[in-house]
Amino acid sequence: MNIVRIVGAITMTLILGIALIGMRGETVVQITLLITLSASLLDFFIGSLLPVTPYKRRHGFEGYSCI
Repeated sequence: MNIVRIVGAITMTLILGIALIGMRGETVVQITLLITLSASLLDFFIGSLLPVTPYKRRHGFEGYSCI
């Protein structure tokens, strides 16, 4: 039962920290997260379009097929 209180206290402390940072700090964090997630998606799509190397083919990646 004490673990619930510990998790609750940590969560409330984090929420208080976010409230104290204010709207400007929160916006900066959200923009940073958006840029990071967008960059990771772009990296994934670019990587999936690259030609298949023999190493990738040995490990089961076949690439895209038009058929």
